[in-house]
Amino acid sequence: MIKKKSFEDNFDGKINKKEKRNLKNCTYYNRGLIFKVIILTALVAFCTVSSVEGLKIQNYDVSCKINTSNVVNETIILKIYNNESEDIEQVNFDIPQIFSNPSLKSEHGVKSYGLSTMEGVTSLTMDFEKPLKPGATTTLTIGFVRDIDIDYEGKKFVTVTVPAYDSKFTMEIALPQGASIVSPAEGILSISPRDYSIETDGKRIYIKWAKDLDADEKFFTSSVNYAILTPVNPPIDTIPDGTEYLNVYTISLSAVIVLLLIIVVYLMYRLKIILKKSMEDEELDEEKRDEINDLRRNLEISEVNLKNCNKEIEKLEKINSKQNLELKELHDDLEFYKIKNVECNNTITNLESKLKFEKEMNEKLSDAISERDKKLKKLEEYREVCENQKQTISELNKELTSKKEHIDTLEVKIDKYSVGKAETLLNILTSEEKEIITIIKEHGTISQKEIVDITEYTKSKISRMISDLEQRGIVEKIKVGRLNKIKLSKNFEDKGDIS
Repeated sequence: MIKKKSFEDNFDGKINKKEKRNLKNCTYYNRGLIFKVIILTALVAFCTVSSVEGLKIQNYDVSCKINTSNVVNETIILKIYNNESEDIEQVNFDIPQIFSNPSLKSEHGVKSYGLSTMEGVTSLTMDFEKPLKPGATTTLTIGFVRDIDIDYEGKKFVTVTVPAYDSKFTMEIALPQGASIVSPAEGILSISPRDYSIETDGKRIYIKWAKDLDADEKFFTSSVNYAILTPVNPPIDTIPDGTEYLNVYTISLSAVIVLLLIIVVYLMYRLKIILKKSMEDEELDEEKRDEINDLRRNLEISEVNLKNCNKEIEKLEKINSKQNLELKELHDDLEFYKIKNVECNNTITNLESKLKFEKEMNEKLSDAISERDKKLKKLEEYREVCENQKQTISELNKELTSKKEHIDTLEVKIDKYSVGKAETLLNILTSEEKEIITIIKEHGTISQKEIVDITEYTKSKISRMISDLEQRGIVEKIKVGRLNKIKLSKNFEDKGDIS
C-alpha cells in the first residue's frame, strides 16, 4: 500500500532525463491499456453512487451484440416499479460507460433526456411523457453503440460494466460471427466472472450470466477475450466447486490490487511530470490544477480501494482456510460413509435374499392354504352330502327292513313253491331222464362224456337231454377247466330216490 508521505514527496521530486526517455518509449498499446485501467478505476470509484431513487428494479436485462467491425451494440432493459407515494416524472441513471446518442424507449413515453460524462461515467436524466403513478410499472430500454476496449495483434478485449440493483439480472454478450474465445496470456482468464454459460447457434457464440443481483455489489462487470477465427464449436467450460471458485476469486482480487498499484504508480508518475513542468514554467493554469486535483482524488480513492481489497483478501483467506478444513472433514466423512454404504449394500443383499426365500415360502404356503381351503370346502360339501346320505340311508334301512321281512316271506313261499315244483318236475320225467339224474346224483358232478360212456346213449341225445334238464332247473353246468361238469340243482340235491 502506498503511504500518504510518499505521495507528498512526489510533489518535490524531479524527473531525470532517463525517466523522460522511458516515458517517450512507451508503446501505443501500453498507453491504451493504462488508459483503460484508469477508466476501470474510475468505474470502481463512481459506480458506488449510481442510484435510481424512488424506483424498484424488478427485472434487469443487458444484451451486448458485437459485429464483425468490433462495434458493440448494447441494450439495457429495466422493468421498474414506483414504490413511492407520489408520481415520478424523471429518473436518473449513472451508467459506468461512455456513450452518446442513446435510443430510449418506455411504455410511458420519453419526453426528453440529458447526458453528462465524467471520469468514464455517463449520467442519464430522462423525463417521462406520462408520470409513473405509485404502484405502476414500466419497461425502460436504453440502447447505445460503442467500440470494444482493446484490439491488439488480432486479440480483442471487451468489458461491460453496469450498476447493480436488487433485481433478477441477466447479461448476454454475443461475439461476432467467426469469433472464438481466446486467452490473452497464461494465467489470465478468457471470460470473467466465472459463473457463466456458453451457447451457440452455429454462427455466433453467446456468453450468458444469470443471477440475483444485490445493490451492495455496487456494479457488475464482465469481460471477454476473443479473436476472429474460423468458426468453431464453443469450448465447454466446467463449473468449479466452491473451494476452487474461492481461490480464483482471491487470485482475481490480488490481480486487481496489482493493477491498482500500477495505476497509483502511473498516476504519481504523471503527477510528478506535471509538477516538474509547472516548476519550470512557473505558471499553472486552471486546467492543470483541475487535473492535479483529479489525480489526487483518484490516488486517494485508489488507496481506499487498496485497503478494502486487502481487507477482503484477508477475509477470503480466512474463509478459504475454514472451507479447506470443512472440505477435509467432509472428505473423511465421505470415506466413512462409503464404508458404511458397502456394509449397508451387503446387508441389503442378504435381506433381499432372505426376503426372496420368505416370499417363495409364502407363495408355497399360500398355495397350500388355498389348496387346503378348497379341500375343506369340498369336505364341507361332502359333509352335507353325507348328512343327506345318512338320512337317505336311515330311510332306506327302514324301507330295507320292511322289504327284508317281505323277502323272507317270499323266500318261504319260494321254498315251498320250489319243493312243489321239484316234485312236479320229477313226476313228469321220462325214464331216460330219471336214469341220467340218478347217475348225476351218484357221482355228484360228472361230464357229458362220462354220462355217454355209462348210458351208451348217443352224444347228441345226451346233450339234448342235459339241455332240457338245465332249462327246467333240474341240473346245472359248472365250468371246470376246459370241461363242463354237470350236477343237480339245489332243489333236487336233497331228494331221495328219484325212480
